[in-house]
Amino acid sequence: MKDERTLADDCLRLAEDRSHDITPAVRCALRLASDALRSQPSVEGWRPIETHDGSEAHVLIAEADGSVLEARLLDDGRGWWARNNDPTDHWGEECFPTHWQPLPEPPLQITALYEEKGG
Repeated sequence: MKDERTLADDCLRLAEDRSHDITPAVRCALRLASDALRSQPSVEGWRPIETHDGSEAHVLIAEADGSVLEARLLDDGRGWWARNNDPTDHWGEECFPTHWQPLPEPPLQITALYEEKGG
């Protein structure tokens, strides 16, 4: 998948390319799309915790001490809770993140194995 910067460049290139039969309105829309894409924060990398909108339940978080954990924001107002390795208590401790990023996609081999087992 292309990132915002590449899509913005593609939109601008198409808007400026006079070899295509594109109406002025479409050229204008492509320029506006390019500007909008450039103004978006990068979807990759660490983001300030204030930018988390609650739409992603499980994420990676970073704390001020450099810890990186899988965590979730509880919807009952109790804040962020870190993943725990205790099988009886998966969400064991409150944490205080400064940054977050989405969890990466699992490796394809893991996904295939999960699907093979009926997951």
